Amino acid sequence: LRHTARFGKPILISSGVSTLAQIDEAIRTIRSEGNEQIMLFHCVSQYPADPKDINLNTMVTLQRAFDVPVGLSDHTEGVAVAIAAAALGAKLLEKHFTLDRAVPGPDNFFSMEPGPMKTIIDGIRDVEKALGVPYKEIREAEKPMVVNFHKSIFATQDIEAGAPVTADKISILRPFIGIPAKDLDVVLGMCPRRRVKKGQALQWEDFKAPPHVSAEGKATAMSEGK
Repeated sequence: LRHTARFGKPILISSGVSTLAQIDEAIRTIRSEGNEQIMLFHCVSQYPADPKDINLNTMVTLQRAFDVPVGLSDHTEGVAVAIAAAALGAKLLEKHFTLDRAVPGPDNFFSMEPGPMKTIIDGIRDVEKALGVPYKEIREAEKPMVVNFHKSIFATQDIEAGAPVTADKISILRPFIGIPAKDLDVVLGMCPRRRVKKGQALQWEDFKAPPHVSAEGKATAMSEGK
């Protein structure tokens, strides 16, 4: 490892049949030669490997413990483990590849043929797109659905001008074309300044005064609107 590290080139380390202490010793040895270009592969040296033995979460442990990019040396059959590794942050993937699994050889029988390998690559590309950003927001693709999925307060009977809004006169329904459902407690007891017909969504304009939002962010009805 010291000899290899002195070339100053990137080094890919497989962690098969190794303990965390042995991996630590290997990385310290490389870094002692001034080489920080290290990528660490999580590996279970079983051929083929059973998915129940893979422990993909170990990849996350390795990345946190050694602060290096991690990958997976994957000896499982099928495509699921490789794609899942990409979702957990694998930066590089090793997968046995063959043009024909029927050809004699120690690894051919569990290697990926071109079709399944393409499935893995396409799946990883989709995962990369799907991971997106680490914060919650209404995505651009969702925005047209806001009207259909959020709810408004609707009149279930005619509400005369000046008559207080009571629970038996309203209902929470889709679509979102009026006062938001979350403001139900604000609307109850308020009196519309004009008649609201059965089936209409209540609007703030129907009332004498709009709701007041306190400093604490809680909506309350202004006394003028009672």
